[in-house]
Amino acid sequence: MEPPPQEAGTRRKAGLTADQLKAKGNQAFKDKDYDAAIDFFTRAIKLDPNNHIFFSNRSAAYVAKTLEKDDKDMLKVAKLAILDAKKCVALERKWAKGYVRWATALMVEHDFVAAVKYESIFDK
Repeated sequence: MEPPPQEAGTRRKAGLTADQLKAKGNQAFKDKDYDAAIDFFTRAIKLDPNNHIFFSNRSAAYVAKTLEKDDKDMLKVAKLAILDAKKCVALERKWAKGYVRWATALMVEHDFVAAVKYESIFDK
């Protein structure tokens, strides 16, 4: 007995490129669907784990999620944002937005001293 044929949409979703997933994540972020954005960026990272922008975007989505009033796991999500920002910076040290993501996530954690440290590196 043959398995039922997959729907065209299912095969297409499975075959999205990392850049297509990033585009979908960006749209979900604009639509304030942060969980979907995080999922799309996570899938993009699985396809291209060396792309600093994917980590930056997912960090931003985590931070945005913490700003939702009903998020009970705010500090846990903030830590995920920090980890992604650190990975972004590790992949691309000269990309300023990675440091901004890091500082922003630190501010969500109320670690203002550390956040100022990362924002002040641009004053040098």
